[in-house]
Amino acid sequence: MKNPQPLDTGLIGRSLEFMNNYMIAEGYFHDSINFTTAIKEVGNQQRAFIDFNVWPGKVTRIDSLGYDLQNDSLQDLTIKNLQDAMIKKVIHLPRHLFLWN
Repeated sequence: MKNPQPLDTGLIGRSLEFMNNYMIAEGYFHDSINFTTAIKEVGNQQRAFIDFNVWPGKVTRIDSLGYDLQNDSLQDLTIKNLQDAMIKKVIHLPRHLFLWN
């Protein structure tokens, strides 16, 4: 490879941040992510190898959610607008249904 890009370690930090945000979005609040780097000679080139290690921990799922507002008007308004709520009930399908060979 002619004129390869130099290793930008700042991009490793951004990758860690993206992975951590993804894990949080999927319900893994106690994950651990780290990385190792190695520089190896390949022919007359130096190549950087970055290995990311991810330990997701336990997933957190919300079983149920309720609204118990002390103001009757706000409680009624909330119940009437549940269809517009940002949080929706999701049915999780088995993961093997989405894996293809």
